[in-house]
Amino acid sequence: MDNKPVPDKLSGLYNTLLSRRASNEHKDWELTITALKLLAVTHRPFSILELSWAVTLHTARHVTTVDDLSKLVDHQKLMSLIQPFIACVEPSNLRRYQVQLIYQSMKELILRRWEPNATYSGSPASERDDGQRFGGPEALILDICIRYLLLTEIDDQYLFSEEQIAISELPQESDLFNDEKEPVKYDSHCSWEAWEEDMIQFNPAELGLGEFFVYASCYWLKYYTLVTAEALPNLASIEKLCRANSIRIRNWTQQNRRPGCAMPPRFPFDSQLYDPLSITCLYGSVDMLHAMLRGSDFDNNNFLNMTAINAADQILQWGDMSRLGTLFLDPRLGHQLRNLDFFRLIIRRWRESSVSRPDWDDAFALIDLATDQMVQQQWGLELFDRDEEQPVICVFCGAQPGDSPEYLAAARALAHELHAANAKLVYGGGTKGLMGEVAKTLVSLSGPSAVHGFIPRALVAYYPDADVGKSQNDGKQPERIQAPGSSLAEGEYGRITIVDSMHERKQKMAEQVLAGGPGSGFVALPGGYGTLEEVAEVITWNQLGIHDRGIVLLNVNGFWDGLVAWIAKAAQRGFIGPANKDIMVECKEVGEVIGALKAYNPSGGRLNLSWGCK
Repeated sequence: MDNKPVPDKLSGLYNTLLSRRASNEHKDWELTITALKLLAVTHRPFSILELSWAVTLHTARHVTTVDDLSKLVDHQKLMSLIQPFIACVEPSNLRRYQVQLIYQSMKELILRRWEPNATYSGSPASERDDGQRFGGPEALILDICIRYLLLTEIDDQYLFSEEQIAISELPQESDLFNDEKEPVKYDSHCSWEAWEEDMIQFNPAELGLGEFFVYASCYWLKYYTLVTAEALPNLASIEKLCRANSIRIRNWTQQNRRPGCAMPPRFPFDSQLYDPLSITCLYGSVDMLHAMLRGSDFDNNNFLNMTAINAADQILQWGDMSRLGTLFLDPRLGHQLRNLDFFRLIIRRWRESSVSRPDWDDAFALIDLATDQMVQQQWGLELFDRDEEQPVICVFCGAQPGDSPEYLAAARALAHELHAANAKLVYGGGTKGLMGEVAKTLVSLSGPSAVHGFIPRALVAYYPDADVGKSQNDGKQPERIQAPGSSLAEGEYGRITIVDSMHERKQKMAEQVLAGGPGSGFVALPGGYGTLEEVAEVITWNQLGIHDRGIVLLNVNGFWDGLVAWIAKAAQRGFIGPANKDIMVECKEVGEVIGALKAYNPSGGRLNLSWGCK
């Protein structure tokens, strides 16, 4: 240790090694120094192919397709150039995350080269140009990530088909038919890698999206947070990358949810809710947000309609509340927030929030800025009046995805309708199939307080996700099994309450619906025996006068045609009274469901019996 070189000598040693490896040839030097810069700021070790693709893209500025880039990559040459500076790698395993700098001092030297007025011997002008153009290594790797995600193929084909998403909803255990097998339990130190070890995996490279797609999708937002005014990415590129409802934004958000390339996602991230402004409000730096507000045309189709109110809603759920003020005061977009609906949204999100956040004061402080408008438009008193009681809708559905992607799509669409109607969901507490899909989709839209599941203790073992959840911070949560009647912390599938029996489960769900506001009721998506039994019971309860809430059969692609025909036949043969055959309302389109519940009129043939405590 006494002979450890001082920093200047160490810098000279590295420069000598660089010069020998790259022979001071412009192309080799650029490949080498770019690779070292990326390794200095990576969030995890690169694979050999990831690093090679990223470096090649940076040095080949003309490339616009994944296919063209693949023809230029020479990973063997790159590894030979950087070999003295990296830890030992297994060269035959090209996709293993293993490439990293061997010395911390090398990382410090690379980062020091971006300091103002830094000069170094032996480096070509191109290296100094990088420093001037990007301002820092984070800006350099952000540029590479953005350029990669803008390659043509990323917007040409979907990362997942609807069939693949349906497969991901199936139970992931390898031995599905072994009744004696205990449910998988993970301890409090379970990693994501251990959790996902036996799950279905996918490889985006095999789908034509190339070797750098995973890293670019999962980590570009981390660098986007750090950009400064001196090195902002091109605004048009950000708009193209985050264009509303594009294949591109769907692809990188789908991958972002799955950094380990296991089919089940780690967290909700619904691309339909996002556009360039909402992504920048949540993940971009302050400088980037101001640049977008100054320079973007918010009327073009890159952005969602009412983009500011949409972005504000995302901030209220996940973001930095201080950015609400930036939107509120913006001369072009502020009018979308200076109204009664926006302040009602603040109050609703505040009531729904399950996390204590000190920055709610930043949101409510905006009321002071709108005092004049409150007086002029006379909506101040209306704002602070008690909101109309929320409708509560119980959804019966299968714990399997079914054999058609239409069923999962209908579950997601129904969640969007519930969100638009400001309705709460109660359901059977499962995390798979249509049950899990409608719950987690609504959680991603309205927050976890909008969803309440009830599950019998005996069924918990069949739902690994209902047994042990996962958090974004460390890949795990405590076991979710608790005493009957207890409620679990709100998470990806909302709040889950464990009950003793199937009957108690149905009773609790019905009680929630009966306590809900106008428009509350029951909806049946496709399902199996359990779904059919639940629907039949609430129909019977309605007929007997136990409740008067609406019941809607969502007949997706003719799934319930047999039941509809049976009801008609039973009424024709005299087993169901003419007035009671319409106790249940059939809807063939998801968009009809909320309206049908609001317009529901109880049957004139119901029995007006006194049931005491219902």
